[in-house]
Amino acid sequence: MKLVIVQSRVCFGGAEHVGVMLANALSVHHDVVLATNMQLEVSYAISDSVKVRNIFPSIPHGVKKWTGAIQELRQLFVQEKPDVAIGILSTCSFICKVAGVGLGIPVVATEHDAFERPESAPMSRGNAFSKYWLNRLFDVVTVLTEADKQVIGNRLSRVVVMPNPLSLQPATMEGSNLFNDSEGKSFAKKPIVLAAGRLDSWHCKGFDVLLEAWVKVHARCKDNIQAEGWRLCIAGKDEADGLSHLQSLVRKLELGDSVSFLGFRKDMVRLYQEASVFALSSRYEGFGLVLVEAMSQGCACVATDYKGRQKEIFGDSECGLLCPPEDAEALAEALQSVMTDATLRHRLQKNAIERSRFFMPLHIVKLWEQLLSEVVAARKK
Repeated sequence: MKLVIVQSRVCFGGAEHVGVMLANALSVHHDVVLATNMQLEVSYAISDSVKVRNIFPSIPHGVKKWTGAIQELRQLFVQEKPDVAIGILSTCSFICKVAGVGLGIPVVATEHDAFERPESAPMSRGNAFSKYWLNRLFDVVTVLTEADKQVIGNRLSRVVVMPNPLSLQPATMEGSNLFNDSEGKSFAKKPIVLAAGRLDSWHCKGFDVLLEAWVKVHARCKDNIQAEGWRLCIAGKDEADGLSHLQSLVRKLELGDSVSFLGFRKDMVRLYQEASVFALSSRYEGFGLVLVEAMSQGCACVATDYKGRQKEIFGDSECGLLCPPEDAEALAEALQSVMTDATLRHRLQKNAIERSRFFMPLHIVKLWEQLLSEVVAARKK
């Protein structure tokens, strides 16, 4: 098949990372063009078999930026005559539809966050319009979980569950605290609880709840924390003022130097490998790709479960502990369990690695190929 994948950038975002992984995996057997903004930093490795096309003008933002992208994308569609166009996130899905008017190119729109929100973080009207009305324009809309498919019901014509692929090769566990990476190099875990996510999205990511939970853990396990050197490390880019807010919260909670903010990191694999525990504290989460990545590198995971979405990631295996969102006490108890019970921690680490293999690109790309073949066949009828 000839495919065009459209996304606004190739940096600083989980959905953008997924788009690149999808392009790389599909390009093994198909003709793939990645249409994006190559004037920005490139954070994710693009396969040589993927043709890259810059469709964005040198205008930083605004209407002219997107109208220029639509014009360039239409020219690309005319030249390449793709069988299917795939939009990463709602805006790029929409410009695929506009650019392809009259060309008969089916568009698959990909959604990368939840279709419902808790009362503490309500969905905006614009977001709701995009999800439940704008998405009616597309031939197929992919969502990340069965939970979201059930929420949508019959409001969209065709919805397909498509989990995010794992970009990392799962480690192997050689002993109670000894692991091997994909190249056979050994690494050992350190007394680190790791969290990751954009700091300007701290409310969505629940980093305030995580810090409140850490206070409780610190008070109950102070001697253990000091003896073993446990630390909480939070990795993530800050494009607004999230870091200063979280730092002030650390000072208010008197957490001292037991919490570190690592900024945006390109060496996340190493951080996963060093961390014994990974914490996902989100108030809501469409999927939680960082959770799967952490599992693959042998982290014992503690995750807040927004209406079953993270439970779907864990599946039926005992590979992590779940607790309700916005419940600092429950989160603290789960963290305390994996930090103080080495037997439990090692069991979760081993099971997490095995479960992560379900999300390997080879499996996910087969699901995509089946979907895209069905879309092409339906358009030819």
